[in-house]
Amino acid sequence: MVQLTEKNSLDLQLDQEWVLLIKSAKNQGLSIDNVRKFLTEKSSHINANQN
Repeated sequence: MVQLTEKNSLDLQLDQEWVLLIKSAKNQGLSIDNVRKFLTEKSSHINANQN
C-alpha cells in the first residue's frame, strides 16, 4: 500500500497543474512540440542569466 505523504501530494498537485497547462495549450492550437520548444528556450534563457 502506498502512503500519501505531503511530498507525494505536492507532486500530484504539480502534475495536475501541468496536465491543465498542456490541455490549455492544446485547446489554443499549440502542439506538444511548441510547448516543449517554449519551455526549452525559457529554461536556457533563465540558466544563462544565472551565470
